[in-house]
Amino acid sequence: MVVLCFMLVSCKEADETETTLNTYIETAIPNGTEPDDLPSENVTGEAFVCDEWMGTGFLTEDYVLYHDYDGRLRIFDVASKSDLVYCFDPGCEHKRAPEIEEGCISYNFTSMTVMIHEDKMYFLDLNGDVVCSDLQGENRRVIGHYPTYIPGRNFCFSENDMFSSYFISYEVLEVEDEAGNPQWIFGERKEKDIAGVIRVDLSDGKATEIFQREDYNARVFYIGKRGDHLYFAYTYAEIPYMAADGQTWVTIPEELKGLSVEEYLAEYERRYFMDIYDYDICSDEVNLFIKSLRPGQVSFYPDFFAVRDIEHNKTTLYRYTGNQLQELNGVQVFSNYSDTHLVGTCDGEIQMIDENTGEVLKRLDATKPGALYPKDFIGNSCFGYTIEEGEISYFYISAQDYWNGEFEKAVRYNVK
Repeated sequence: MVVLCFMLVSCKEADETETTLNTYIETAIPNGTEPDDLPSENVTGEAFVCDEWMGTGFLTEDYVLYHDYDGRLRIFDVASKSDLVYCFDPGCEHKRAPEIEEGCISYNFTSMTVMIHEDKMYFLDLNGDVVCSDLQGENRRVIGHYPTYIPGRNFCFSENDMFSSYFISYEVLEVEDEAGNPQWIFGERKEKDIAGVIRVDLSDGKATEIFQREDYNARVFYIGKRGDHLYFAYTYAEIPYMAADGQTWVTIPEELKGLSVEEYLAEYERRYFMDIYDYDICSDEVNLFIKSLRPGQVSFYPDFFAVRDIEHNKTTLYRYTGNQLQELNGVQVFSNYSDTHLVGTCDGEIQMIDENTGEVLKRLDATKPGALYPKDFIGNSCFGYTIEEGEISYFYISAQDYWNGEFEKAVRYNVK
C-alpha cells in the first residue's frame, strides 16, 4: 500500500466562524497490487468500493469520498472521525460558482463517481469526459470519454479501469451542433432495450464496449471485480413488460393477448431471468457464467457471490467456478461488499454466516433500539445508513464495535 499525506482545510460556512484545521489525513490508497501477490483471503485486489447510486460514495477502509446534499464533495476520515468539505482554501465560503477560480472547488467535482488512486483523483464529468487531476483537484486533464448519450448506472473502479453499466430504451440519433460537433438526441422508443457494460482504460482513456445485449426490459446490475475478472448480472424478459393497470408501450405477442392483466403479469414473472457474466480483463473475453437464475439481489465477496431470490426468500451462494456452495433459506443479504463472511438478516437478526458450512458465526438483535444495518464491510471498517425521523444519515463504525453491538460508537456523516 502507498501511504499519502495531504492537507484539508476547514472553510468558513455562512453560519460558522472561520477556522483553519490544518488537519493531515493519512490515507491508504490501493497501489495496483497484482492479484497473484495478494493473500488468498482477499483475492479481490481492491480495498475500496464505488457505490454512488446508493449515495454512499467511494469507500475505503480509511476514508469515504461522497457528495453531500448541497452537491459538495466531502471526505470522512476514519482515523480522526472528521467530516470535511474537500477544499484546500482557508478563505473559501463554499459558494457554488461556474468557474473553479471563483468558487469552492468541492462543487467542481461534478460527477458522483469520484475515485482516488495512488496520488491521482479520477472522476466522470457531466459531459462524459473521464478526468484525471492531482489530489487537490487541480492540473486536470481529460484521459477518456464516456458516451454522454448513454446514462451510466452502476460504476466500478479498479486500479487501471473504470467500468459502468447502461441501458437505452430509445433510438439514439447523432446530429451536429452549430459548431459541427457531434450531439445525440433520443428518437422513438425501441421495442426492446439495449443494455451493456463500458470499460474506460485510465491509462490511455480508451472507452470500449465490452458487453451488449438486446432484450425486453434488459438491464445490467451488480458489477463486482475479483482479481482480473469483472462479474455482472444481466436481467431480461422473454415477453414485454406490462404495467399493473394493463398499459404497455410495445405490441403484446398474439398468443398472450387473451390473458387477463393478472395472468399476463404472472407469465412475465415466470419468464423473467438473470444471467451472470464473467469478463476477463486481461484477455478481453466475456463468458456466460451462470444462466437463467431467478432475478434478485447479487452481492460479490472475495471467494464467492450470493444471489438472493426475493420471491422464494432464499439466498444461494456460488463459487467463482460456477459451483453452488450453499442455499440459505430466509437470509436477506444487504451487504454489497465484504472481505470476511456473508452478512445478512434472518428472523430479526443481523448475522455473519460461514459460507462453507452455513453456520451462524455472530448474531445481533436487529430489533434492538438503535440497531444499525450495515451496508459495506471493508477491512476493519463498517459503513451503512439509517433512517431516523424520515431522514437518511450515513454512519461509520469499526467492524469490531459493530459485532459487539456497541452501536453508540457509530459516527454519523452526510447528515442532512
